[in-house]
Amino acid sequence: MYYEQRLELSQITERHFGISVPVEKIQIDFLGAPVGIPFNYTIQKYSTDNDHIILENEKGLYLHKEAYQALEAMRVESEKEGIYLQLNNTYRSYSYQKHLHNKLGAKQAERPGYSEHHLFTAIDLERVTNKKFLWLLRHAFDFGWVPSYYFREGSAIKKEPWHWRYVGKLAAAKFRCAWKEEIDRRIWKLKKK
Repeated sequence: MYYEQRLELSQITERHFGISVPVEKIQIDFLGAPVGIPFNYTIQKYSTDNDHIILENEKGLYLHKEAYQALEAMRVESEKEGIYLQLNNTYRSYSYQKHLHNKLGAKQAERPGYSEHHLFTAIDLERVTNKKFLWLLRHAFDFGWVPSYYFREGSAIKKEPWHWRYVGKLAAAKFRCAWKEEIDRRIWKLKKK
């Protein structure tokens, strides 16, 4: 994406949401959506056509087909090291996000219409221990997944090691490079625990 467009996104995010995301850290995912900043992704209905699939064996959760395939590949590798990536949440409708926002408040749930869960590409994992988070920070980028809410500054949303978004391998590699210092610092701290 062009610098001017990313600059505009950075300025809008700061002005309207009070969240500071430096221009050089904004990446664009495989769907053309910015990563790690609130943005209006309002989706009125979900689809189960060829672009999205329902995860029948996982509580009827919805996920984009490419994201699901990347998740399955990542699970194969993580399980070799005893790390099990169980899903707690994926796609959320506008009305369900509104319910969560009203129930949990602005520190635990994005406003309806602004959640990455509307995109069919975000997941919340169950029981993310330090060991699991460390594994994810070391390997998830290789599968196209990023901790999109974890490193941004000034957000009312608390840091969520369980929240990951599939952005594609290219955007994930760029995200890893852009946030390298912060990611490496978190890895170092997790290794000491």
